[in-house]
Amino acid sequence: MSVTLHGPFESEEELLRQLVENAWWGVLYHEQGLAAAGDLVAPVKTLLQKAGLRVDDLEEAQRFYNESDEADIRDAQGLAVWLVGKSLSGIRYHEEELRKALRTLGLVRALVVRLEGIYDIRMDACEAAARKRLEPDAE
Repeated sequence: MSVTLHGPFESEEELLRQLVENAWWGVLYHEQGLAAAGDLVAPVKTLLQKAGLRVDDLEEAQRFYNESDEADIRDAQGLAVWLVGKSLSGIRYHEEELRKALRTLGLVRALVVRLEGIYDIRMDACEAAARKRLEPDAE
């Protein structure tokens, strides 16, 4: 479970609220990241088609992106492989992290349900707070 906590906490309820907000933040962040990573796929595909370039081995393209630097790109085909790898890498990363974040949110939600009546934690308010933290001008 990947939830960061920053204490000290004034109460157990504040700790629980931060757990819920951070779990929501992870889900929302990786949803946005997945959408942004997906936005790269179409222009890369169109660019390659117009240039007459193809990348058939998608796994190799992702490995090349992850393990290489600019010096390893020697021609237009190498750049094409790198671009495809970059677009796939972002998608795969955010898919995996979103799965983890959703699992964390489920676990935290189960804890909130068990503590109902003891603490007043509203999932919708925590989601709204997490959304606000993700806004570009939020600090």
